[in-house]
This record gives sequence, structure tokens and C-alpha cells, in this order.
Amino acid sequence: MKPAAQQFPDYGDNGDLAGAHRGRRSFRLCVTAIVLLTFFMWFAESFLRPAQPERLYLSGITLARDSARPMLQGAIKVDRESGEAPTAKYTQALAVRQEDDVALPTYAAAWELDPTNSLFAVRYGNRLFLLGNYAQAAEKFSAARALPPANALPRYLEAAAIARAGNDTDALSEAMVLVSRSNNAGESIIFPKPFWYSGYPETGTQYARLSREIVDETCALLYQLSQDVKSAVHDQLAAGQTQHAKTWLEQIQLMGRRLVEESEPKGTLQAIAGITIQQQATDMLSELERNEGRGFGESLIETRVKLDKALGPLNEFENTRAERQGRIEQEYLYPLELAWKGIGILLGAYLLALTSHKILRLRKSAWTLPHSALGKWTLGIGITTLFFLLQLLNALQQIPAAQEEYTRAIVTVWWGVVGVLIVFGCLYPGLTLSTPEEVSRKSGRLEEMNHTIRLARHAYRRVYAAMIVRYYGILSGISMCMICVWAVTYRIMKGLYPWQVNLLSDGLLAEEYKVVEQVIAMLR
Repeated sequence: MKPAAQQFPDYGDNGDLAGAHRGRRSFRLCVTAIVLLTFFMWFAESFLRPAQPERLYLSGITLARDSARPMLQGAIKVDRESGEAPTAKYTQALAVRQEDDVALPTYAAAWELDPTNSLFAVRYGNRLFLLGNYAQAAEKFSAARALPPANALPRYLEAAAIARAGNDTDALSEAMVLVSRSNNAGESIIFPKPFWYSGYPETGTQYARLSREIVDETCALLYQLSQDVKSAVHDQLAAGQTQHAKTWLEQIQLMGRRLVEESEPKGTLQAIAGITIQQQATDMLSELERNEGRGFGESLIETRVKLDKALGPLNEFENTRAERQGRIEQEYLYPLELAWKGIGILLGAYLLALTSHKILRLRKSAWTLPHSALGKWTLGIGITTLFFLLQLLNALQQIPAAQEEYTRAIVTVWWGVVGVLIVFGCLYPGLTLSTPEEVSRKSGRLEEMNHTIRLARHAYRRVYAAMIVRYYGILSGISMCMICVWAVTYRIMKGLYPWQVNLLSDGLLAEEYKVVEQVIAMLR
């Protein structure tokens, strides 16, 4: 009969192995449940709560133009198949993203669905103008002018379209009458807003990108109007017929000033356009005075100097805008990068330890050993610290001028804590397990001590390896739970999940407003 193997209770022999298996299984199920709960919360909010057309629409408006089109086309198709009245905003959102060769039919379909939307009429007129359909563009701007809200912009744009459509002095005269009326009406210059969702913030980079696209295409028409007036005045100077020139230039100059001061919303693109238009008008007024033999007017020189000076902060802001937005987006990406890289490293350590344990075919009796207070406290303090560091990074995102050194310090501390937790995992069994000599004295007879110590040392190595696997497994599991809790907390506090960076990161629209206010003060 084969003698029974030496047993070492201090190393888990004769322990409750079945109970240990149940505990490990329960822990794994708990971690899996928390991860799946977080995933299904996001999935339900993104894909189950909204109706399918609305879900496609919400996805489309947050994507780049090319990626958005298939989503919006899908929204229109599903909405049409529902049998209910078509939803105009889906077609409108698609129209403003369509390629030029198919844009106008989509605009026409959207206009039929909602012919009372004045701001969409402005977008429709802009696209018609940019594609060379000036007469039709003028009609759309005229329709926008007749619809609420009271807005000076459609009349300016209609003037630009009339000037282009007629391409003669009479057409330009009619256009300048519209500009004069708009200048004297005292209405604000209201730019269209992007098609958006009320639950999303209007401060993120995606919203800012869409807003600036609208301003860019709209200001292109005003630039063209200013250029047409400038060319006409040149022709009038050459022909010696300048009876309307000064009036036209003053009206264009006033339009530029109102574009800087009275645009809603205020922004750097509007301000740059307004100042550039004023510069062109001021230069032409100076040329007109010289042609009339009055030399250089001091007021015009002073105005030109002010305009040049005011353009400086705007150009500086625009030149640094992309770099600043990149830094802000990186600040929002830091927590995500730290989270997935940290989890990846911890899972890698666990899988490496587990693979080594499997290859060596070590027994699992060590699973029955309870974890020491030192191990529990180390895991608890370490994971809590990592959670606190992620929250600190969240707080820094709300500070417009967050110092990079603070972020770098937090990142350094994060990796320091992760490194300590990993190194501690290798040392932890040695700090908690009894030595083979101590165990041998409890389990063996004095005359067999040398043989018992050899067996105890073998058991010690087996238990040491098993404790490392257990430690890394628990560390990986509670780290994943911590990341899930952080993501849900982020959602509760900010209304979005931390990976929706293009909606969260600052689009610098508030910064734009401050710069424009500074420029307005310089011009007064």
C-alpha cells in the first residue's frame, strides 16, 4: 500500500477545496455581471431606448460627413417605412451633408417636408448659390426673410444672390437697396444652427465643427457680395461715374461692422469676415477720396489701423485653435487610455501567471488559503487610488486652462500605483506564507525533519505560484469593476459616457465669444 503524502495544512492541504471553487466562481460571476450591466446600460441607451430612425439620426449627427450619410439615409428609409408622416429633420440633416451632385434633390425633398423653417431655407439658399443657381438661391433667401424669426442674414444673402444673378449695375443697385434696408432694420444676424439632439451638449468639438461649417459657407456669400461691390466701384472709378460708389461702400462697411458685433452666435469666423469686409470697403473709400482729390482721410486711416489691429487676436486664435483642441481632446482621452492600458497590463500579468501555473501542473490546494489583511488592504487602497486618479482627470477636464504638468503628474502616479500593485503581487506570498521550516516543525517528526523540509519547500513553491495567480486574478477583476463604476458615475454626472469624446471635449465656442468681445472693444 502506497504511503499517504505529507500534508501541510498551513499550505492549504485538507482545506475546503469545493468552497474555494465556489468562491472563485462567485467572484468571476460578480465581475462578469458588473461588466455586462455597464455594457447593457450603454447599449440600451444607444440602441434600444430610441426608435430605430432616431437612433440612426443620433449616430449620424455625431459622425464625419462621409460616415454620417449612410446613417441618415437609413433613418429616412426606416422612417418612411413606418407609415407615419415623414420626419423632416432626417432629410434636412442628410441634405446639408450630401455631395454636390445629389445635394439639391435632397434639399428640395427636405424643403417640401418643412417649408416654414427659415434657417433651413438659408442653408438651402447657400447651397444653391455655391452651385451657381443664383436666381433660385435669391428665392430661398426671400422665403427665409418672410419667415420667423426676424433676421437680417437672409436679406444680406439675398442681396449677394441678386448681385450674382444679374451681374450688372441694375442688379447690384437692387442688391444694395436690400443691404441698406437690412442695415436700417436693426435685426440681429442669426446664423443657422446644426441639426442636433437636445440631450447632447452644444459645447463639444462635433457641434463646434458643424457650426463653423455653417458659418463658413454663409460668409462665403458675404465675401462674394463685398467683392462684387468692390469690382463695381473699380469700374465706376474707371468710367468716372461714382455717384453711387460711396453709398454702396458705406453700406457694405456697416454690414461688416454688424457682422462682427451683432451676429448670433458671435464667433471668430463671423468676426474675421466682418473685419475683412470692412477693410475692403475702407480701402475703396480711401481710393474714392483720392480720386476726388481729397487725399487720405484721417478717419479712414484710423479706421484701417483699428481693423488691422483687431484682426490680430482673431488670427492668433484661429492659428492655435487646432492645436488647442487637440490638447483638450487628449485630456479627455487620458482616462480612457489609462483604463484600457492598465486593464491590459493587469490581465496580461494574470494570464502569464495562470499559464505558468498550468504548464507546471501545480495542485490547486492552495486555493483554500484565505487572503491576509495585508493583501486585502493593498488591493483596496490601490484600486481606490486608481479610481480617485480617474476622477481627478475628470475634474481637470472642466478647467479650461488645466496645467499639463498636473495631468502628467496624475499619469505618473497612476502608472506608479499599477507598478506597485504588480510588484506586490510577486512579493505578496512571501510576506504572508509561513516558511517551510516553520511548517515542517508543525507537520513532521524530528527524525524525519530533513525529508519533511524538502517536501515543505516543494509545497511552498506550489502555494507561492498559486497565490500569485489568485492575487492577479482578483486584481484584474476588481480593476474591471472599478472602471465600470467610473464609467457609470461619469454618465450620471455628465450625461454622456467617457468614450463620447467628440461630444464632451470643449469646442472652444465660449473662448471664441470672449475673443470676439475683446475685438469689439478694440474697435469702439
